[in-house]
Parts: sequence; structure tokens; C-alpha cells
Amino acid sequence: MHQVIDNTRRYGSLDGAYMEQIARKVAANFENGELTNNLGGEMSVTPPQDNDKRATLRIVKGLFSVSTTSSKTLVEIEEEIKRVLQENQIQFNQENFTFNCEYNVPDKFCRFQMEICRIQRLTLYGLHLNRVEGDTWVYKTLCDGLTSELKL
Repeated sequence: MHQVIDNTRRYGSLDGAYMEQIARKVAANFENGELTNNLGGEMSVTPPQDNDKRATLRIVKGLFSVSTTSSKTLVEIEEEIKRVLQENQIQFNQENFTFNCEYNVPDKFCRFQMEICRIQRLTLYGLHLNRVEGDTWVYKTLCDGLTSELKL
């Protein structure tokens, strides 16, 4: 007796398998800046430019919480991060989409990074936080406070 593999069980329908295949092709072409539609015409996606700092935006996959994701524009997200860091008197410098931050008060020191990333397969941006140096508990309480103040 031969076992028949049914693709409708795996993908829900044959259309689902086709749609998954198309989504993979679109994602691969979008990363290269060459997104085209099925008729051969170009869609409204501009290829990344070498001198454009926006081309350095990192694409990540993984879990993000609601407080660290946003559908706002990159400029709005940058301005919001700057506002919150200045209100909390945190020194920072910005390199493209990464904010190198330093929090230094008596008996509390922490150096950390805040990076704006594009979330893979979604039209959302995520905020990735990373402790570079300093006390873990200071970092945790500081980042909890900052993310609660951010209006992403």
C-alpha cells in the first residue's frame, strides 16, 4: 500500500502552498531592492542606495513585545527615542539607527544600546535593547522605565 502525501493537509489548501512560495520569492527580492509584480512591472519599492544611511537598517526576526514595536516612520521613532532619553538625562550618541547610551548617577552606572530594526516579514519596526556594561538590575529597571515612557 502506498501512502499519498496530501499538500492540502500541510498548507490548508493548494492555494496556501502557492502563496507561501510567492511570499518567499517576494521576501528574497525585496531584500535585494528588486521587487516586481507578476506582470513584470515595478512596484513602489526603491532599491537601497550605498550613500543612504537607511540602507543600513538591520532586518531581524524574533520576538518583540508590544512596547518595543511600532508602525510609525523611522524619523518619528528616532525623535521619540531622543525625547525619552533627554527627559531621563541619559547621555547618548547616535550612529545610523543605533543609540549608544550611558546612564551614570552615584552608585548606578550602565552603558547600553538601543537599535531600531525592521521586523522580518512585517511592516513594523522593533526596538532592540542591549546592555554593554554595568549592573544588570540598573539596566533592567532603566529599560523598563524607558520602554514604558516611549510612545511607539
